[in-house]
Amino acid sequence: MLYYILFIVLTITFFSDCLCIAHEKKTFTQLSLLNIHNQYRLTKLWSIAIGHGIAKYYSNLHPICQDTNIFIAHRDGIIKKIDINSGKTIWKIDLSFSIEGRKLSSSPILLSGGITFANDKIYIGSELAKVYAICAKTGAVIWKTEVMGEVLSSPVISNGSVLIHTSTGVFQALNECDGSIQWTVSFDVPLFSLRNKPSPVKFLDMVLLSHDDGTLSALLLNQGKLLWQQKITTVNELKQFFYLNSITTTPIIINDVVYAQSYNDSLVALDIYSGQIIWSLKDISSIKNMVAVNFVLYLIDQNDQIIAVNAHDGAILWKQDNLLYKELTVPGIYNNYIVIGDRKGYIYLIDINDGSIFLQQKICSSEILRSIIVENKCIIQLRKNRVYGFLL
Repeated sequence: MLYYILFIVLTITFFSDCLCIAHEKKTFTQLSLLNIHNQYRLTKLWSIAIGHGIAKYYSNLHPICQDTNIFIAHRDGIIKKIDINSGKTIWKIDLSFSIEGRKLSSSPILLSGGITFANDKIYIGSELAKVYAICAKTGAVIWKTEVMGEVLSSPVISNGSVLIHTSTGVFQALNECDGSIQWTVSFDVPLFSLRNKPSPVKFLDMVLLSHDDGTLSALLLNQGKLLWQQKITTVNELKQFFYLNSITTTPIIINDVVYAQSYNDSLVALDIYSGQIIWSLKDISSIKNMVAVNFVLYLIDQNDQIIAVNAHDGAILWKQDNLLYKELTVPGIYNNYIVIGDRKGYIYLIDINDGSIFLQQKICSSEILRSIIVENKCIIQLRKNRVYGFLL
């Protein structure tokens, strides 16, 4: 009877919080277009189509660059290698077809985890628990391996292993040459979690994993042995069963310090060797994206506020709140500017020193999914079926 009453109380608490969140979301108002006097404009170099668009599906797909080439992927299984200067396609493959052109599957491949380049190969995972290794020069599929869960983040390559962290809490190391499974480590997954999985982060001979229960783990790369675990969520155990505690942003390492945050909780700095917390920053919303330059962390929270934080002590340096609720993308860094896009097709340049907006330019009418900075070029992937190259 006691357990039944406890269950009812926790359920009411959980759904009450959900209703409060839903009510708060109704009060959000999109800010009007800013009055920015642009001193220069981005120059369009090229654009190409890829696939049929991602619609409203969750996706961590994004372009990557290697030398003068860009690799881009589409959810349906299409991967292209293009020249960064001209936008011309060097090769194109469709993973739903065999080498002979035979249709392998009538359903989409559901690529989702982002591309990784290493040792003349590219690696990518899918929602169907598959990992692919592809020759970067020719586009030929070298191997395909089934893993224990959806692959929602980019693979990490280290010491001959392809490291995969799946949606089921399983961490696996695959042989880089043939895709065979070298070892597997399983972690508990809470009842509730967000559909997001940060990539593993390697450091010397260890790898850091982010878990859905707000825990950060450090493992030895060559065998998966656990070195330390640290709980970075501050939610008490009574409520923890129903609360979202996932670490949703890939941690950043600067020198010997790790920076991470669990959902709707403090940003923390931890010692990389022991996992001990050095400092924590409270009273900030959940972080969607995070980059670092010269010991300054640049954060984008769930409301699209941009925050600069001193990495040494957690002091807030500045905030930019003129872009609230615009669904900002992962930021890139170009010289002294943060480069970022939004769901209306705008690109912004934000001064890293004070957070002022230097440029606001509409480049398309579609939502910008991701952008990357390569020297003086900005490569932009849309949620629809196009990729653009711009000169900064």
